Amino acid sequence: MPDLPARSSPPRLGTFIFIGSGINKWVARELARSHPLYHLPITLHPPVTGRDDHGNPVPVNTLGRWLFGVPGYAGNAVFENDGVWLPPEAPEEAHQLFRELGGGK
Repeated sequence: MPDLPARSSPPRLGTFIFIGSGINKWVARELARSHPLYHLPITLHPPVTGRDDHGNPVPVNTLGRWLFGVPGYAGNAVFENDGVWLPPEAPEEAHQLFRELGGGK
């Protein structure tokens, strides 16, 4: 289980991965939700929860939630120019997830 910071270093200090023309954050998230690595359990330091529309806690406890965010918690991936910036702290599983979404490019 990856051990990750609740807030990473600036993502643009990390790695850019091309994921495809016209694939923005919302499309990428929908595609990623069906990938097993999206649901990989993680531990955050400090622990963080977002809140849904009814005020219920939404734990940030999977790789997908850490990358894309939940209501009240901005994710750590930054999307631009048909790709994604991953912060230096992103585990190899995050890189693998986006490489596979982008067809291995």
